[in-house]
Amino acid sequence: IWTSGGQAQIDACRGSVNVAPIAGYLGGAFYAAEHWSCGGRAWGGVGVGATVQFSGYGTYRVAGIVSGLAYGADASAIPAGYAGYYQTCIGGSSTNMAVWLLERVG
Repeated sequence: IWTSGGQAQIDACRGSVNVAPIAGYLGGAFYAAEHWSCGGRAWGGVGVGATVQFSGYGTYRVAGIVSGLAYGADASAIPAGYAGYYQTCIGGSSTNMAVWLLERVG
């Protein structure tokens, strides 16, 4: 996560961006969003049970994945109460956004 912000920062393609208003709504420490073509592709093979690390935020285990969301979907479509979230559009498709649900382990 290189910064906090919104679509302009995500479009800058410098890494994932903490979208703090969504994180706050869902109750997580962060809601990282990144374009598929800017690093999100690496998440394509990350499944439930995998451990991931976010510099400055800690280590997390993937507890679940919500997929098939369309770009612009309301945050209420995502389960609240996870420590963190990561979002990318699978294959760059605006109609197949996926969100990884993360539990802190370290």
